[in-house]
Amino acid sequence: MSPEGNEYTPGNIVTLIQRARLEDGREVMFQAPSVVALNLIEAKKKLDRALRDRDRYLKSLKEDARYGAWMSKRDDLLLDVFARLTEAVLLSFVAIEGMANAAVSELPKDATVWVERTGQKVRIQKDEMERRLSTAEKLDLVLPIATGLSTIKGTVAWEAFVRMRMIRDDLVHMTDRGYSNEPDDPSPYGRLLRGEGDRCVEDARLVISKAWPAWVPS
Repeated sequence: MSPEGNEYTPGNIVTLIQRARLEDGREVMFQAPSVVALNLIEAKKKLDRALRDRDRYLKSLKEDARYGAWMSKRDDLLLDVFARLTEAVLLSFVAIEGMANAAVSELPKDATVWVERTGQKVRIQKDEMERRLSTAEKLDLVLPIATGLSTIKGTVAWEAFVRMRMIRDDLVHMTDRGYSNEPDDPSPYGRLLRGEGDRCVEDARLVISKAWPAWVPS
């Protein structure tokens, strides 16, 4: 039954509605987006465009014997590639975080989990979980309680999450001004150039589909 007292019947499509008051005083009603769907769809758009542009950039490379390396004059194109790949990685990770936080809201009020902090076991209550638990801890500890499924830790989906988290963390917490001149140990931007962020949407979808299948259509 809806808040207005209307009964739902099989086949009805139920849409959540939100309200927001604008600065000019108008109250707007709008359809509530799915944090998972919105971010994955937008991440895919960014990723597809970035991969097309990166292919164009790589095709423009020419060997420069002076430096013993391949170079291009299309730096403008490459900057767009980095921006869109970064957005795709971050949006993909936000989709996972949104699902993990939704799992917290599904727990009973008295739910608790135990985690290790500075070598000691600490109990975290439900109202502290969103703030005090990492995304990894939510996936490992909270999702199984909320869904009744096994933890994805130790699975291929967990490997995908770790892979995503590593590139996401390196992009968010950039060190050395994002610079490295070591070809075999490049900066996060060099890693994006050679393809380490290309699976971000695929990895996020795998993590979500295994941790809480209801969020991703089969």
